[in-house]
Amino acid sequence: MAIFIGKSDLINSLNVCERLEDQKEIEAEIEVGNQLQRMLPDDTYVVAQPKIGEVQPDFLVISPTYGFRIIEVKNIRITDMENVFSNGILQTKYGNKNPFAQVKSYAVSWKNYLLSNHRDLGLDDPFRYTGYAVIHKGFSKLEFEHKFGGQISAWAPGDADNYYKYHFCFDEIGNDFNDILAGATRFKSYALKNFHIHEIIDHLIVASYKKDEDSNIGNSDEQLQKVNRVVDEVLQPKEALQADTDSHQPRKKRKKLLVIVPILIVFLTIIVFSFANLLEKDKVIDVGSMEGLSRIISGEDHTEEYVEVSATVNSFYYDAESETKIMTLSDGSDQMEAVIAKNVDVPKIEEGQIYTFRGYIQLSEDESRMELKITGVEQDE
Repeated sequence: MAIFIGKSDLINSLNVCERLEDQKEIEAEIEVGNQLQRMLPDDTYVVAQPKIGEVQPDFLVISPTYGFRIIEVKNIRITDMENVFSNGILQTKYGNKNPFAQVKSYAVSWKNYLLSNHRDLGLDDPFRYTGYAVIHKGFSKLEFEHKFGGQISAWAPGDADNYYKYHFCFDEIGNDFNDILAGATRFKSYALKNFHIHEIIDHLIVASYKKDEDSNIGNSDEQLQKVNRVVDEVLQPKEALQADTDSHQPRKKRKKLLVIVPILIVFLTIIVFSFANLLEKDKVIDVGSMEGLSRIISGEDHTEEYVEVSATVNSFYYDAESETKIMTLSDGSDQMEAVIAKNVDVPKIEEGQIYTFRGYIQLSEDESRMELKITGVEQDE
């Protein structure tokens, strides 16, 4: 049984939490934490809500066998999910979320935390000790595959395996989960020594519970209650003002105003929410035509766009351990890094040759640059 740090803080947060949405998130985190404690080995630490600079992941797992794993817990119901994408985006009734991008950014924050606070531990590049995972409490693996199995089977070769490497459901946390979690990284497992672990644990701060960014995903009834509260707050000063200055106004007219005003406020609120969701949905995929690299590597945020680009392979490297192909592409004026994950079927790639590459734009692991995650390749004639 693993050592669970911060459990009492989660329970205290649950006891004082007032918002129903936040209560559900904390309850899910407590259940996931308990299950991780039961299924991970005795020499492993499960830390809830560690304070890492300005962020606090749901869990940090510290293992002497494979290093660090950052875990993000989501409690989204399967009925609220409408679509799922291989790059981690979840399209829900209430907007798009990307917990995978979120947990990857936490991994970068953890690397920076270690470099700032524990540089003397001799870990060299802490990022190589770090992996990450998303655990869903709101549905089972069977429910997920029943709803999205057909869609996932149409993904590019290798995308499904890569997705399931980092995304899990609560019912998958079993006796073999320690081995599964060890594989949730782009690198091989790097062992930690006991003095590494104790030094880090001794200085970690467990933060108080922070509202989850998905707190707006919940029952429509709960959202309606929030709208009603806003309406009440807006109406209260209006009614007070009417009592003071409009005492001679005919009662019938005042009744009409009291009926019309809240209807207008609710109507405007719905329009604002709908417009915000449309803006989110527009970011899911932007299918580009043939284009150069200059637009992609510009200062604008093109993360998660789908592009097609013709480029020359300047350099090519095959990582035998992860079976990942890494290359530098050039369109004659600009260069960009690109990666091809294991099991993506592509033709033989040679340096100096021109190919048409298709794939998603993503941040590199260290978030220092944009890179292309390739899903298809064709050799130009």
